[in-house]
Amino acid sequence: GSAVVLERFARTAIKTGKPIAITGAAVEINMAHYLLTTTTSGQSDPAKHLFEAWLEAALQDGP
Repeated sequence: GSAVVLERFARTAIKTGKPIAITGAAVEINMAHYLLTTTTSGQSDPAKHLFEAWLEAALQDGP
């Protein structure tokens, strides 16, 4: 199968030994990422907020 993924995800997968290959040329696109939750996902759950903070920091730091 084929998939369109961010280059950093593909390169990380390759570095960790996943059986994939990058084919074709990279295409630069402008896009935003959003963390979505359900409206009933427990807005006051400390674990949820900890995960959200960790994910935001990880994405800002880059690969």
